[in-house]
Amino acid sequence: MVGIFDDDNPLFLDAYGNRMITPQVLSMLKETLFDLASLTKSVATATSVMILKERGLIDLNHDISLYLTEFKRKISIFHLLTHTSGLPAWRPLYVEVKHRSDVVKYLSDLNLEYETGSKVVYSCLGYILLGEMIRKITGLGLDEFADREIFKPRKRA
Repeated sequence: MVGIFDDDNPLFLDAYGNRMITPQVLSMLKETLFDLASLTKSVATATSVMILKERGLIDLNHDISLYLTEFKRKISIFHLLTHTSGLPAWRPLYVEVKHRSDVVKYLSDLNLEYETGSKVVYSCLGYILLGEMIRKITGLGLDEFADREIFKPRKRA
């Protein structure tokens, strides 16, 4: 999708490429909508982690268990950020975990799918752990922290 706007008025708007390639090829449409949930990982979570690093509150080489003591595996923040933790890509946590407070322990008990650091497998679960780490360190949920520090930061003197 390419768009050029003057305020809210489109000067040029067109769609290119495919919106689907499997099981069939479907061309992109100007009306195609995309789920942008995964942008939260790079825009909100990763940026929030880097803010904590910049402030000296975390070290990317430290194990997440230093910050989330109920997580019993030796997996670094760096491995979580780079999707090299060994954790599965996804699990239906909304079905498998009864209370939010049990998520970290549940993830700690999951079997790793590959040796940590040996390959890259996109994992939502690793970013859930990073969000919980942000909550533990700042006392704010990821949404609140990102809103305050990234999306609507106060002017600093």
